[in-house]
Amino acid sequence: MKMKRKIADLSDWNQKLQVTYRQMFVEEEDFKGYVTRVQFDDVQDPIWYQPAAHHRYLLVDDQYVWLQYFPSNANYAVTTVIDPQGALVHHYVDIHAGSGVTADGVPYFDDLFLDLVILPSGERFVLDVEELEEAKEQAVITSMQWKLAYKTLQDLQQAIEDAGTAWLGRWKRDEERLSVIHHL
Repeated sequence: MKMKRKIADLSDWNQKLQVTYRQMFVEEEDFKGYVTRVQFDDVQDPIWYQPAAHHRYLLVDDQYVWLQYFPSNANYAVTTVIDPQGALVHHYVDIHAGSGVTADGVPYFDDLFLDLVILPSGERFVLDVEELEEAKEQAVITSMQWKLAYKTLQDLQQAIEDAGTAWLGRWKRDEERLSVIHHL
């Protein structure tokens, strides 16, 4: 087990993919940071997902889009999955130890294992608590990183309780904006 660096353009994936990648930096009242868009153009092996006891659904297939949000000065990144008909599949929040950009200017983060899935219905699932605990036990992460993961999750859960998921509602606007930017 080791901490994974996740890169927005999916160049860290082992799976053979053809994607169209775009990104922009946003500095607005409700969000400051990178927003990226990955459109899956040709997928050989679709990826299905099933959080907890919920129904199984597609995450990666031809014409699916991932909008990824890398807020400045935050220890999480959000992947918003959109199906080919333009419907929201889910928001997947990765809690991370820090983020940056590659030499090519592509955003990335160092994953802290703990995740939060938010379905369009508002249902939420906390995932990979066992992985976080195992990472701490095996000294893959420090006690400080372990505390950071839980504190970040707690803060996110509180923000959702206080404001609902309205802060995630910008995805339609960002999808529209990024779909017309020339790809990198």
